[in-house]
Amino acid sequence: MEKRKFKFLLGLMTCAFALSALAPIAAEETTQEPGEGTTVVEQTEAPETTVATETTEQTTTTTTSKDLPIEEDIFEITARYGYDVSEYYKPEGAILVDAETGQILYGDNIDKPWDPASTTKLMTAYLVYDAIKAGKLTLDTKITATEEDRAISTIDDISNNQIRAGIEYPVRDLLYLMMYPSSNVATVMLSHAISKTNEEYIKMMNDKAKELGMTNSKFYNPSGAVVSAFRGLYVVEGVPDKYNQTTARDLATLAYYFLKNYPEFLEITREPAVTTMEGTPVEETFYTLNQLASGMPQGYFDVDGFKTGSSPNAALNHVITAKGKGRRLIEVLMGVGSWSDYNTSVFYRAQFGNALLEKGFTEYHEETVLKAGVHEIDGQKIKVEK
Repeated sequence: MEKRKFKFLLGLMTCAFALSALAPIAAEETTQEPGEGTTVVEQTEAPETTVATETTEQTTTTTTSKDLPIEEDIFEITARYGYDVSEYYKPEGAILVDAETGQILYGDNIDKPWDPASTTKLMTAYLVYDAIKAGKLTLDTKITATEEDRAISTIDDISNNQIRAGIEYPVRDLLYLMMYPSSNVATVMLSHAISKTNEEYIKMMNDKAKELGMTNSKFYNPSGAVVSAFRGLYVVEGVPDKYNQTTARDLATLAYYFLKNYPEFLEITREPAVTTMEGTPVEETFYTLNQLASGMPQGYFDVDGFKTGSSPNAALNHVITAKGKGRRLIEVLMGVGSWSDYNTSVFYRAQFGNALLEKGFTEYHEETVLKAGVHEIDGQKIKVEK
């Protein structure tokens, strides 16, 4: 077992993560600072394996669950932890990641292209926090709603909240509105606050995706609703009226960097319910749409982020994070069930989600493989700084 651990560590170092099945989740982990030793996540109940490698320079990759050392039938996982689910509701893609290291703990169809629906709003939230970091906004910055914003808020075919023209909405409240009732108009208002034009904003989204290593993602709108759904009130010139495209791996990558760079975002997403514009004539209260959130009926773990997303095209998705047993996990499910069977699909999305979280918290632990210093492994000298 020890020899295999050494080979695993050597593989991680020589591949520098970026060429491994972990890429791009843990791409930044190649820069190490002095520390006490190197730790890896060990699975306690399954055979050890080394990480398969692949080249990721292409725009579209072909990795499937069969390329990953953590492949397992998701129904074996749900059965092991007592969650009864139907084959009909099986996710189109799924991934479970250690949020600290970026290591993939479970994956199935992690690079299958899929419509993210409202999980798109995570990218808009990330760009808002980029703007805050750059000094362009604060959470208290007030954004005045326009007549166009009010009109968008009346479109019943997309998720929304009531917006009144002339009212000043703090960025913090717009983030709540975007993340809880999944308000499309709040998303548009935030996008307008950090870009001069809609075209510039869509470019910002795609540039950020490229920067983070989301190599299989393409954005055409800021919220997950196709542009035509805005009935001419939101227009992007020169951009196709298409569904956004991403993958389970790419959304996990976005979540990984969100936690790494802006962990304070969890202060927005962690509550089971929020009241916006409190004490004003436009005060509203909303419950989270995430049934796994702490305080919700199926919230068995300490889930404090991020976002669900659903539509007729996407079925049901979620991007969540949870903490427990000294670690934090990121989980993405894509394409659970169907929009036409929404309520039952919501239930089973939570069943799959809880089963994967239980796997992550139960079957893995961190273990120091090599202490800091110089080691000789298979005739090669390896310097471990952390």
